[in-house]
Amino acid sequence: MARNKKARQNWQVALTYVGTVIGAGFASGQEILRFFGVFGLWGLVGALLAGLMFALLGQAIIEAAANQGANNYEQFIRYLFGKKAVWFDGIITLFLLAGLAALLVASGSLFAQVFGATLWKGFLFAALFIYIILLMGIEGMLWFNTLFVPGLIIVCLAVAVLGINEAGLSLIAVEQSAAMLKDSWLLGAFLYVAYNLVLGMVILVSLEDRTKRTCSNGGVIGGIILGFMAAIMCAALISQGQEVTGRSIPMLALAQKINPALGACYNLALWIAIFTTALSNGAGLLKRLESKVKWPRPMLAGLILLPTIIFVNWPLAKMVGIIYPLLGYVGLIIIIAVIIKLKPFVNT
Repeated sequence: MARNKKARQNWQVALTYVGTVIGAGFASGQEILRFFGVFGLWGLVGALLAGLMFALLGQAIIEAAANQGANNYEQFIRYLFGKKAVWFDGIITLFLLAGLAALLVASGSLFAQVFGATLWKGFLFAALFIYIILLMGIEGMLWFNTLFVPGLIIVCLAVAVLGINEAGLSLIAVEQSAAMLKDSWLLGAFLYVAYNLVLGMVILVSLEDRTKRTCSNGGVIGGIILGFMAAIMCAALISQGQEVTGRSIPMLALAQKINPALGACYNLALWIAIFTTALSNGAGLLKRLESKVKWPRPMLAGLILLPTIIFVNWPLAKMVGIIYPLLGYVGLIIIIAVIIKLKPFVNT
């Protein structure tokens, strides 16, 4: 019985890790093309390497957070950077809040597109849904990811496999500029992990103490799933022509090309990917705020979501263009600190 419970909890952690990282960029296929598809066959190797890095670092972060008694990202950042933690704490808090707003806008836009509703209705629907789950705490987030992320994984992989089967396997790099990566698939893998590690770290250290003490393998499982998905989706996308890779949402374009009904399913999968990442932003902020303010959880959850309203009419592309490059710079610093500081945990 105890072994079954531990296995279930490890899978909950793994699926939450996947749901946190996968996000709109991953599920849309844009990140896959940008960091891996530009390198062809070596991009697949890079995707698998990124998965291995997510696995090792995820496990190390969980074990270190349990060892240090860190229950939110502020405490863990203090462990990594000491007195300089206040700067990183502030930057990450702003990123989480802005990221939550951007994802709610994206969710609202997709909701409006699919159901013919207004952007405001889509935004408020997603915000209300997140608010309800936040009231359940970290446990509610774990169960939500456990219920919905497996379906997300299945749909993404099904579209990728069917795409490979339709077009045949071609591992020629897509025609996009890789200048920012200096033509290095290894650097692409490293940057991709750095780009996504911040939010992964936030949610892993926010897990309950008893979960962190027994479920570090969840980080390993989640990393392996992410690497496998990235490699298969990369192979599918670079096997397609410009008709797919030139679209703003390549994986959705591929799904629609295969079958309109599959395209509709992928729209839902994309919404789930956006929602699970937004939920992780909100859960990380809530756990941080609860450590500082002893107000009832319903008030704190509302306080987190209220400022996002001012971003509703911002162009999504502008928000993403401002927020996410900054995240990459912060991620690079944090991943180096994690590797240096957590070397004993990684080696074990």
